[in-house]
Amino acid sequence: MNQVYQHNRVITRPVPGEHSLLVYTEDQPNVFLLNTKTWLIFALCDGATHQEVADQFVSAVAATQTKDQALGDLEEGLNQLEQKGLVRRISTTTSTTGTT
Repeated sequence: MNQVYQHNRVITRPVPGEHSLLVYTEDQPNVFLLNTKTWLIFALCDGATHQEVADQFVSAVAATQTKDQALGDLEEGLNQLEQKGLVRRISTTTSTTGTT
């Protein structure tokens, strides 16, 4: 069983000139403003596993952060996104085929 991140029902709009993303949650109406880093994490989440998100995020910020710094920011960003109800972790089943 794998866990992947999935966006909840949201409407998004980039904010021109602000380098941020405006996110409106439909199920529990609220508006959030994501900074560039959290916006990147949000964009990487839809349908990706934690490892996939981590690999892509670390690669994207490698020019400005160490791997440890990037992973710390990633965990903080994921926690914020989950707490705000913008993403959630869902379990998926993977099928394996055995050979004899």
